Amino acid sequence: TALGINYKTIDTTSGLSDVRLMAVTPLSLNPAYMTMLDLGVSLPTGSVDKYFTSSPNQRAAYNMQMGSGTPDLVVGTTVTNTMDQLVSTGRGQVTVRGGRNSNGYALGNEFLAKASSIYNVNSMFSSGVVANYKIRGAVVGKDEKYELFNDYQNPGSGIAGDGHQFYHAPQATWDATVMAKVQSAAFKNMNASLEVGVPVAQGAMNKDDIKLNIDYYAAAALNASF
Repeated sequence: TALGINYKTIDTTSGLSDVRLMAVTPLSLNPAYMTMLDLGVSLPTGSVDKYFTSSPNQRAAYNMQMGSGTPDLVVGTTVTNTMDQLVSTGRGQVTVRGGRNSNGYALGNEFLAKASSIYNVNSMFSSGVVANYKIRGAVVGKDEKYELFNDYQNPGSGIAGDGHQFYHAPQATWDATVMAKVQSAAFKNMNASLEVGVPVAQGAMNKDDIKLNIDYYAAAALNASF
């Protein structure tokens, strides 16, 4: 528009993301239950210097960068219960940021929770339900080359404010999904799998009340053991 507020752009970023190194150890083992603890570090191999293609002088948004730009501590625990073909799992994970990055900000700390109940019909097909919850804290500091228009004022229209407030408050998302997975038989220490899922409930909480709904997802994988 003439005010420069409502317009559509398409921007993309791509590249190597952060690399995570993790050690896993069992806390308890018995025929029905297994509890695992994992401790890891996320290395800042992903770039935080990607720019908008539609605005080459403005650095891309925080969630469009390839990584956090900081070494981050990741701690998680997983509890698994197995009852014949039914496998139920609960997991919690915390990510703690290692200070501010070279662009002067730190992404908020994160907490993830996941619960699932999967029925293995046979060695090649399984189906079940999965629930996910994620909350990320507010960005600490700011990227001066991204947040260029924090004090936008247009007296004639009455439009004013901070266009980046979304990142400076906690952001939470959750969903409950029905999924199915097909896995091939092993061939020379390799197998392939395809998983599809459809959310039956989903939501979000953030300062701008932005909700990004997922209609479905599909994920393919090729696995090898050595």
